[in-house]
Amino acid sequence: MDKTIIETNLKLITANVCLTVDSDGGIDLVMRCFAKPVVEKILICPPTYPMYCSCAFLNDHDVVYEPLDKETFQIYPERTIADIK
Repeated sequence: MDKTIIETNLKLITANVCLTVDSDGGIDLVMRCFAKPVVEKILICPPTYPMYCSCAFLNDHDVVYEPLDKETFQIYPERTIADIK
């Protein structure tokens, strides 16, 4: 099968399902799988769910806080890129 073709009728299969105890468990699992402790940072854009920060702390990640615009809830891409370097 050619992987360059984008399928529009995707089907849910058991290999694409991950069950966790709750959303907190899912957040923790994603950080454990995709971010290396001590090496990689977690970007958090408050206001947001506080569990992101808790999981980052528990998994030994530094956290970069980049607040959203308080009126539009949009990010500031230039500032964010400068802060994560």
